[in-house]
Amino acid sequence: SKLYITNGTFADVIVVVARTSGQPGRLRGLSVLVVDGDSPRLTRRPMAKVGMHPSELAELHFDGCPVPGDRLVGDAEDGFRQCLSV
Repeated sequence: SKLYITNGTFADVIVVVARTSGQPGRLRGLSVLVVDGDSPRLTRRPMAKVGMHPSELAELHFDGCPVPGDRLVGDAEDGFRQCLSV
């Protein structure tokens, strides 16, 4: 699950940093994945906000959501370094 995703209610493409291995440490074992917005088992729940109403917030659930191997960005388990370079 991911919380506070801007425009998550209608995005066609979702870039996710997710733990893909059980390596010890909070920053290890992360990978960057591209998930299609119409993927099966992806659910979106709009979140209420106090301000900034022009942009929508959502909670995304990827409960068993299949992500093909060709949707991996860069090297597996190199997501933390990739995020720092952005």
